[in-house]
Amino acid sequence: PNLDGLRRFLREAWPAIRAACPGIRLTVLGGDESKAIVATDPLLRQPDVTVLGHREDVPQLLDRAALTVNPLQGIRGSAVKLIESLSAGRICVSTHDGARGFADRGSTALVCVADVAAMATPVVELLRDDARRRAREAPDAALLEPYQWDRCAERQRQLYRSLVATTP
Repeated sequence: PNLDGLRRFLREAWPAIRAACPGIRLTVLGGDESKAIVATDPLLRQPDVTVLGHREDVPQLLDRAALTVNPLQGIRGSAVKLIESLSAGRICVSTHDGARGFADRGSTALVCVADVAAMATPVVELLRDDARRRAREAPDAALLEPYQWDRCAERQRQLYRSLVATTP
C-alpha cells in the first residue's frame, strides 16, 4: 500500500496536533498487510497511533471518531474512504489530491488543504471547537447519493444489462 501520505502526516502534522490536543489518538485503517508494515516502521508504532488491519466494523469506528484525515498526495482513483467518512457524518480534513475532484462539490464536512503539513491547523481548530465541528458534519444526502453503494451497484446492473442485450 502507498503509505507516503500517512508517513508525511505523522512527520509534518501529527506533532503539532499532539502538542495542541494532549491525549489525542490516531487510528489508521490499514489493509491486510498492515501488521507486517507496522513491525518494520517505528513511525507507525509511536504512542497514541494505532494501525489496524482490514476491518468489517468501519461504521462503528467512524462513529467513535471525532474527525478523519486523508493525507494523500499524487494519487488517482476513487475517494471511497473520503465518501465513507462524509456519509458517516464525520468531517474529513484532506489534501486537495486526496479529495480527487470532490472538493468542488460544496460539502461543509470536507476541509481541503494544499498539502499534508497544512492539515494540522484545521484539525486542531476542529478538535478544539466541538460545536463548530458538529455543525459542519451532518451528511448531505443529495450530495452523497450518487456515490452510495446501492446507486453504484444499480449503474453496474444497467451496464451489464446493456452489454448482455447487445451481445449476439
